[in-house]
Amino acid sequence: MKKKIYFSLALNILITAFEISAVILSIIEYGGFSFFKFYTQDSNILLGISCAVMAFCKIRFLCSGKKISDSVKLFTYIAVCCTTLTITVVLALLIPNAGGYTMKNFSHYMLEGSGLFMHFVCPVLALVSFICFEEIPLKFSHTVCAIVPTLIYAAVLFVLNIARVLVGPYFFLHVYEQSVLASVGWTFVVIGGNYLMSVGIWAASRKKSF
Repeated sequence: MKKKIYFSLALNILITAFEISAVILSIIEYGGFSFFKFYTQDSNILLGISCAVMAFCKIRFLCSGKKISDSVKLFTYIAVCCTTLTITVVLALLIPNAGGYTMKNFSHYMLEGSGLFMHFVCPVLALVSFICFEEIPLKFSHTVCAIVPTLIYAAVLFVLNIARVLVGPYFFLHVYEQSVLASVGWTFVVIGGNYLMSVGIWAASRKKSF
């Protein structure tokens, strides 16, 4: 049991360090904090915070035996679902829309700069850590909680796009360059996909709490 906790602690600390590095890279790449308009950065910052909190709680558990609260576990689950959506959207939508699976496109999105951590390394490590090393007794109703950050992001970005404050930043948010039906369709695809992922992750993590 403790071996799994140590593995999970190490991964949470590693992900936190990677996310800090990725945020610094994002600041350099975008010349400030304009990157907050991207779901990628928002979901990964959420993941970094959740991993830092989880690492702290695991250290406290190892030192004092105090159990990790259900709210911390739920927070981690939500963050993992968000970054799983991030890597899925990149692979299923952004790379194909950029011209297909050429080595140049794949490298640009998955292997360069902050994308290496935020599009690839951190989402994968978080998913592996959560499914393989966490023991979190989630309820099925929690699957709805996992899509709340995505719903909030979508609502805010749609309003900003309609108000012409922003364009995008993703092609499926270009409300004035596509029909209303297309905008509604993309919303259902992304939100629906997010929910299906949350159910899949929930099903894979149905274990006893430590």
